[in-house]
Amino acid sequence: MKKLSILVVILLAALILGVYKNINSSLNPHIALRKTIDLPIKGTWTASRYLVIGDSDVSQDEISKSINKKISFNGNEVKYYNLICKDPEFKVKVVDSEKYFKKNFKVEPDLLGIDEKQVKVITVSSHNNFFDDFIQINNDVIMKFSDGLALFFTRDGSSNNKTVLNNIRGKDFRVEVPKNQRDITSKSGLLLGLKSKNLYTGGYDYRTLWISSSYNQIHHIEQRKNIIVPRKSGFWEIGVNKKYDENDERDIIWGSPLIKDNSKSNKSNVVVRDIENTSSEIMFVGNEYISLDNSEVKNRYFSVLPIDNLDGNKVDFSKAFDKRSGEMLRLSAEVYIKRIGKSGRNITLNNIGTNWGVARRSGRWILRGRISCGDFDILYAEPNKEIATYDDLYPSFDVVKNKIPDVLDAYTSPNRDFIVILTKNDIKVFSLNDRGIGKLQTVFKLKNGETSVMAQWAVGNYINAWDKLFENKN
Repeated sequence: MKKLSILVVILLAALILGVYKNINSSLNPHIALRKTIDLPIKGTWTASRYLVIGDSDVSQDEISKSINKKISFNGNEVKYYNLICKDPEFKVKVVDSEKYFKKNFKVEPDLLGIDEKQVKVITVSSHNNFFDDFIQINNDVIMKFSDGLALFFTRDGSSNNKTVLNNIRGKDFRVEVPKNQRDITSKSGLLLGLKSKNLYTGGYDYRTLWISSSYNQIHHIEQRKNIIVPRKSGFWEIGVNKKYDENDERDIIWGSPLIKDNSKSNKSNVVVRDIENTSSEIMFVGNEYISLDNSEVKNRYFSVLPIDNLDGNKVDFSKAFDKRSGEMLRLSAEVYIKRIGKSGRNITLNNIGTNWGVARRSGRWILRGRISCGDFDILYAEPNKEIATYDDLYPSFDVVKNKIPDVLDAYTSPNRDFIVILTKNDIKVFSLNDRGIGKLQTVFKLKNGETSVMAQWAVGNYINAWDKLFENKN
């Protein structure tokens, strides 16, 4: 009887527990914790002050419409005016105020009343589509720039950061930019070196294009034979001649100043690389170095050489970069060998330090190494300023490709006034504005399979001097 009583108690307890669970599950649904996102900027902001910069033609009516307009930021959307960015993604970059404002807006930050040494640039995009940039001056003030109009927004609920706003002389005014400064920031030019296969000789032909713009007007694209490169000592011309001897075919790489020094013999004005049974093609030309892809009867190798000493020793990778670079080169080779499934095989890495080159891919210069079983990217490395001076692309290559799907390469002016886009068949030059790629300005026909090997930019009054290189040189 006692055992029966215990059994009944256990059954009743189990029944009550089961009923409780059912009641609890039906009346108390499972609560899923919502994932929180720490946004770099949030809330609602109101346009409280404006500045017109330089000779912008923004109308007073446009300005009036902008004042008191609001921007709202949350995890689902960013909304300004009638523009909405769904599922926004935020990228934050802390930048030097003086460099950033001079480069992007052609004005000193103190003329805008900005004393901060650093500001945050918050880029908003959605699914790789650029929406806008916002400059956060401090916790209560952000700035938006559009077509010469700078709008200052204060965060709703803040005490309106008077420190920044009161630094701006007067309530609203125009910032005058001196003419010499306007020239620097409104004139840009690109020397673009190109190579194409010569089907008759089996070698390569080279030419240089001059693409320039003044005050948002793209000039006629000029060209001349060979590679024309600006150097500290003046402009040089670099070319390749095919030479045929009995049982020997080779490429002779040469370079010489465009303006010869008459005090020297003709030979001392020219540097030459002439190696028997060796074909060479130019991969890259910088101010001081040239990168070659070389082929011998039973061997292919990269080389980087000083332009002043083309027949000298190849530049060693570890000497061209920092001390750890040699380790990264070897590691990159080992990663490549493993990836192609040849680990453990007798693949020598001797002479790897001089078997490297500079190549172009997707809007940037990259470093490549070569071993007996193939070519590979050198990890975590990019050409330094001694090799390639300026190589910034705006907007990103993904954004460019979204707008121009057949893009193969792209170059952006340091003044961000135009972008040069290479496709399989053409060069397309587009204007740039604060929202990214603007209107198509001109199209230039490329030769079959033509690619770039050099990009050198000039701004300001240098444009007039570089123009003269191409007078009657077609």
